[in-house]
Amino acid sequence: MNISLSGHFRGILFDVGWTLVYPDPTRDAAIQAVLREQGFYIPPAVWDEGYRAAEAFYLARRWQPETRQNLRAFWFGYYSELLASLSPAIRDGGLVALLMQEVEKAVRWNLYPDTLEVMSELRSRGFGLGAVSNWNQGLPALCQEWGLAPYLDALVVSDVAGFHKPDRRIFELVLRALRVSASRTLHVGDDYVADVEGARAVGITPVLIDRDGRYEEIQCLRVDSLLTLLSFVGWPCRSS
Repeated sequence: MNISLSGHFRGILFDVGWTLVYPDPTRDAAIQAVLREQGFYIPPAVWDEGYRAAEAFYLARRWQPETRQNLRAFWFGYYSELLASLSPAIRDGGLVALLMQEVEKAVRWNLYPDTLEVMSELRSRGFGLGAVSNWNQGLPALCQEWGLAPYLDALVVSDVAGFHKPDRRIFELVLRALRVSASRTLHVGDDYVADVEGARAVGITPVLIDRDGRYEEIQCLRVDSLLTLLSFVGWPCRSS
């Protein structure tokens, strides 16, 4: 990227999922594995249709206030929607409960190889660092487990805050916690709507992390790794 931001920014915010950490296996891979173990083979085209239906359910309901109060009921509905879309033959409450249990055990989030190196380098350069994430209330404990917590001066989580990206209020919360103005702050994330449009709405400069080259036509700052971010961020401006 032929852009230098050296000297202007004082704070850098990060999304968490698919920016600092990734799931292995992914949720859809874990679901398919459980279904295979139970004797169900789902053709790829049928799976794609069912997964789209489940994701539509997720987007419509995940961030509703009642969902934050009862995540278990939400996930039961999510898996029920998925199975109903795949086949009437596997609409079974016992299988839904099994999916919830086994997928939760299987999916584990892992740090990208460059995450801690980049966070350490940015901290050494004097940046204030924060994270703002659409996640459940367990994220702070996970950040401790991953070794991220020592690098974060601020962490704002949607299910704790009561609103989620791209809502401007969640960005305003993390800016207050970090005590840096929006105009002196970058936000790095993988989702165009939640991260790019959300950050822009409050005057934060967004950086889209696009490891797989999916957004080549997008008009915003774009990096292919966290290490690439280091190459143009430079050192922070010390004035307010």
